[in-house]
Amino acid sequence: MILEFIFSHKDNFRIWVASALCTEPDIPNGNQCGVPFALSVLEARSILVLLSERGLMVRVGDLIGEPFYHIQQAKDAEWRELIANTREIGWIERHRWPILKTIGVFVLFSLSIIYTSVLQKVTEHKIDDLQRAASKVTPSGSLHESQTNSVHDKQTK
Repeated sequence: MILEFIFSHKDNFRIWVASALCTEPDIPNGNQCGVPFALSVLEARSILVLLSERGLMVRVGDLIGEPFYHIQQAKDAEWRELIANTREIGWIERHRWPILKTIGVFVLFSLSIIYTSVLQKVTEHKIDDLQRAASKVTPSGSLHESQTNSVHDKQTK
């Protein structure tokens, strides 16, 4: 994470410029700080502005049209708190898809159980309706019995 990188190199670099943090190709003086992950100029600028707004860096001036910053050396506790807070956010972002997949599987499983229960109840009601209708048509209450009796009666006549 870039905040950890900047904090861990606070004694090595005296001036922090967005273009020196940037790993984009074709940027003059790009990645002079040795940033190990992809970082655009806009991202580097926004990070430096964020740190400045939080009082962790001080804008000192301009260097080749680009603002440059110094780290506030006395704010170690604030740096550590910000890094800890962004780690939690980073964990959620890194694990977003497995979390969403797990939730999706749980929802689909729950819906399938609900659908199966509803389908079972509907089927039971239809079977009950058919049995009631069959008992009204045949006096004995068994549809099979009444069919065999009527066939047997026809054969004897």
